Amino acid sequence: EKEGYQIAYGVEARVEGPGVTEEFVGDYDRNKMTLFDYRSEKWRDADGLDSARVKREPTFNYVMPLSKDVIFFEETSLVANPAVSFRDCKRRLAARLASMGVSITDVLEEELCYIPMGGDVPRPGQRV
Repeated sequence: EKEGYQIAYGVEARVEGPGVTEEFVGDYDRNKMTLFDYRSEKWRDADGLDSARVKREPTFNYVMPLSKDVIFFEETSLVANPAVSFRDCKRRLAARLASMGVSITDVLEEELCYIPMGGDVPRPGQRV
């Protein structure tokens, strides 16, 4: 099959831990948005994760500081078939943050994205 699926687990959250400072949340600057953090070397061997699958079907993280104490994180699989599960994205995000000394303490909102990829181009006038 040529089709695949883009999956993302997003969370607007408060965080704490030794990696949380006035300037940084883990490796992420509190004053900048981070796009496409594909690094997995520090966390892909965490308990509950399949290291080989993490390497074969990578995910990346977006980080968007919203305020002094609220951060939006989104763990995304660009495209995979079968799709990476929301549960796997959530686990990967937790492992990624834990490897930086960061833990989510308060979930304000969650986002789940499921986008079919690689199918036919929509017809003119087709609702998408």
